[in-house]
Amino acid sequence: MIKTSGANVAPAEVEREIVALDDVASAHVVAVPDPERGQLVGAAIVPRDGARLDLSVVRAALRERLSSYKVPRLVAVVGFDELPRTPSMKIRKRDLAALLRERGTTLDERSAEAGPPPGCGLPD
Repeated sequence: MIKTSGANVAPAEVEREIVALDDVASAHVVAVPDPERGQLVGAAIVPRDGARLDLSVVRAALRERLSSYKVPRLVAVVGFDELPRTPSMKIRKRDLAALLRERGTTLDERSAEAGPPPGCGLPD
């Protein structure tokens, strides 16, 4: 479970929605430590062979499918072989969080595309 700004996010729910998108082969969602929110929702996305992912399109699709606090704020498109794994092929979550801190693109909810910040009194 990821706890971001006091809200609980189930990684499996976010992964399921990312994988449902076109051109996505797999997704791995982890908590990334953050001094302001406690944890951020981070996602490593593996595209299907030959596909090119546009993260703005991915983010827009996820905003339609998930509550805003569940949409990953830190995203990296990676190859299957770049995912940190144990000898039994499980994802090493701590190492994946470090990879996201190094290579991830911030998808800030407060961008112009996202509309006004939550709680400001303006409609989305």
